[in-house]
Amino acid sequence: MRMDWSADLYKNLEKKFGNMLKGQRATETPSTPGFHVVRNIPEAVFISDHDQKLYRSGVSMLLFLVKHTRPDLSNSTRELLKVMDKAMEGHMKELCRVIKYAIDTKNKGLKLRPEDTDDKWRIKAYSDADFSGDNETRISVTGYVIYFMNLPICW
Repeated sequence: MRMDWSADLYKNLEKKFGNMLKGQRATETPSTPGFHVVRNIPEAVFISDHDQKLYRSGVSMLLFLVKHTRPDLSNSTRELLKVMDKAMEGHMKELCRVIKYAIDTKNKGLKLRPEDTDDKWRIKAYSDADFSGDNETRISVTGYVIYFMNLPICW
């Protein structure tokens, strides 16, 4: 008997965050366009310890999806990771948006069917960077994807 871990993960997301997602509209993108996590805000009000645990749990579930089947969630999840210890209400709201998008698009994912070609082996790679895109730390964010026989094998 084969276990479908991704279906179980989506059910767990719905169970944990279902009440928070009620009334939230569907979106075309996982994150708000231009969303960047801002840390170290003076006099910031952080979410409760209970909500902080919920936040960490939600981000961790998204990380699992990113690693195995949903590279489209990687940038928004990376941003949410920046405040795993001190999330604020806006961060929780953005997490709910990403989770709602993931649940609404749970039938999306990687399709692994090699392309028939006359070539024995074909590898393609793409990369990009935003050069000092983090306004606080001035750290650059780099992304890449490597294809083998037109299948993404690493990102």
